[in-house]
Amino acid sequence: MKKVLFGLALAISCLSFGQKVKIKKGQAFIDDKLVYNVEDTGTGEVISDLKGNEIISILRTTYETPKNRPLYPNERSTWTNIINTVRFLKNGKELLTDLSDKDIIKNLYKSNVIDESADLDDEKVDIFINKYNNDNLRSKLGAGSQSSTVIIQQSNRPRNGFNVSIGR
Repeated sequence: MKKVLFGLALAISCLSFGQKVKIKKGQAFIDDKLVYNVEDTGTGEVISDLKGNEIISILRTTYETPKNRPLYPNERSTWTNIINTVRFLKNGKELLTDLSDKDIIKNLYKSNVIDESADLDDEKVDIFINKYNNDNLRSKLGAGSQSSTVIIQQSNRPRNGFNVSIGR
């Protein structure tokens, strides 16, 4: 009983203190407070301060990994994964991550990378890059340009059922 109560208390505390990120009509809200403007570029986003000064660009790239075995006949045989390249426009630094757009915005806000006057703190940018950069994803970007060959082998075994030959 104590374990159940402890687990319930832990779940309630985690859910009640989590920050909620919403992106509506080009604006990013964290806990219903407007923090950034977000412009969708089709291949990513540009994050700007409330005055409209562009601060960060996010470039979205996809790559595919094969599934072990598709469950359904018409199901795709690959998973599509997303890599986000986050580039800080004022100092030119960048990082690769597989975090979602909302998670990137939440972590930028939580890390105080951008101050009230829309300036980037270089020390906090370096800490942010060290914390969330995933250099292993760089190899995934290069792997997408290589072509792969698929070999389909057909067997000559008869299929289950009746084989009836009439005539010669």
